[in-house]
Amino acid sequence: MLQLARENPYCSLTPLGIYTPYPGTELYEICRRNYGMTFPDTLDGWANYQWQKNNNAFLDRSTYRLLSKLNVASRFFDAKLFERFGRKHFRFFIMAFFHIYGTLIRLRVRWRNFHLMPEVALLNWLQNYYINATHRKYQRTLRGG
Repeated sequence: MLQLARENPYCSLTPLGIYTPYPGTELYEICRRNYGMTFPDTLDGWANYQWQKNNNAFLDRSTYRLLSKLNVASRFFDAKLFERFGRKHFRFFIMAFFHIYGTLIRLRVRWRNFHLMPEVALLNWLQNYYINATHRKYQRTLRGG
């Protein structure tokens, strides 16, 4: 991904999406049958499954943690993803954070060093806060309030 960005500065990179097996797919049946993975029975339960989360509880702990870290790291590969977030008076701080942390992430990718990433928990918390706030906003809109 980083090589693609170097070769084509106009490209747009999307974060690494961790595959979630959905009903009706072959992998869903394999995960359910071979790995004993359980899935929600309701739409409300499926609402917790999001592309930016690692929903694959059947993975061994090491693989689960590595994929989760790579998912977070890949969000910092392309500045264009961050340029649209926040009000204009916050954009400077968001972009400064992106450039500082993004540099560290690119070094980690180059060195393939993902062992110590304590910031992942904080970034996931911020992400969940943002998602929950956005969901509440749209729920109020749908209810007419």
